[in-house]
Amino acid sequence: MDNKMEEIARMFGKELEEEFEIKNWYGSCRFTEQGIMVIGEQISTNVLHALLTGGLKIKWKPKSGEKHYFVFSRYPKPQRLVYYNESISDRLMLKRGMITRTEEEAIQIMKDMGWWEE
Repeated sequence: MDNKMEEIARMFGKELEEEFEIKNWYGSCRFTEQGIMVIGEQISTNVLHALLTGGLKIKWKPKSGEKHYFVFSRYPKPQRLVYYNESISDRLMLKRGMITRTEEEAIQIMKDMGWWEE
């Protein structure tokens, strides 16, 4: 039987053994040839099943140099900027949920915070 874990990892934009986080989940995970490893624990088929069926989502984190949308109360609309891992402010804004992959996600955050004016 062919091991499909490398293909599954790529399907989620990850490589085998690359550490990542899951939204609303404590701790890190990584795909292995045996399944999905919850760091510090064992391989979990429940987590893999939940990822494959949409019950859990991998937390998006931009790579340095990747474009993203930035939400800030001073701006009336989301700003499209480039993310830098070396920037303390970029890392803090990502941690606080003010950096998103899409403009739609950024607009929703602004609406939720009462910052959006149509």
